[in-house]
Amino acid sequence: MGVGGVRPNAGAGITREAPARLLFVSALALDPPFLRVAEILGRRYDLDVHVVAPDRYAIPPVYHTSGVFSAGTAAPPRSMLHVHYLHANRDDVERFGFERPAFNTLVRSIRPTHIWIHGEFWEGITNQVLRRYSWSRRPKIIAYAAINHQTRGCKLLQSQPPFVSRTRLSQLWLWPRLDGVSACSSKARDCARRMGLPQSVPVSVNYLPAFGPEEADRDPSEWPWSEPDRFVIGFAGLLNEQKGWRVLLAQWCSCRRVSSS
Repeated sequence: MGVGGVRPNAGAGITREAPARLLFVSALALDPPFLRVAEILGRRYDLDVHVVAPDRYAIPPVYHTSGVFSAGTAAPPRSMLHVHYLHANRDDVERFGFERPAFNTLVRSIRPTHIWIHGEFWEGITNQVLRRYSWSRRPKIIAYAAINHQTRGCKLLQSQPPFVSRTRLSQLWLWPRLDGVSACSSKARDCARRMGLPQSVPVSVNYLPAFGPEEADRDPSEWPWSEPDRFVIGFAGLLNEQKGWRVLLAQWCSCRRVSSS
């Protein structure tokens, strides 16, 4: 079974067409676990994988000691991944995406058959991609949903000028172009619907691309979930001080001391 019409490798001796082309776009595209997922998808489904990342992006130090992802701090790209660096539009890639001429030139040269956006379905990168392909059903486009605290979406009609929300008009035009949304939780899925994501866009709840450290090479189905003496500690959310990841680690160390005594 394949993803988005792409079949896994079928074995030697079979004549194949040119590989499908996956475009992975994200402000955090250089995070090693994300690159690992892109690599797995490329190998499993025989995809030619292109990664698009901002040439500079500020991040919490827990991701990288320098506090920034950039071409200079990134690890050498894996051999099968083609990494492209673009400058952010108005220096804010999440709100405004990438500089339009460079982005359009790049996607014209790649001609992707599938696009995976690891960014919220309502953010600037997704809007840029959807505008680019608003008049075509190709390529297949998948975005992400993580926000879960919004109680309602933007209203179309307003009581004050300009009376009609341009943000909501843009959403009504662009969001139906999505072929799917990958939500990190059922609460994120429900929040996406409250924000106005149309029912015609399927939402799948999964944990992609949170596969763990970049060295991980075991399929999640092989992890010892069913062994009574094993347990897994997970963390959901941004890895910053406000989320309390240090408290989680301290409690884990405490559990280890108790279990060994």
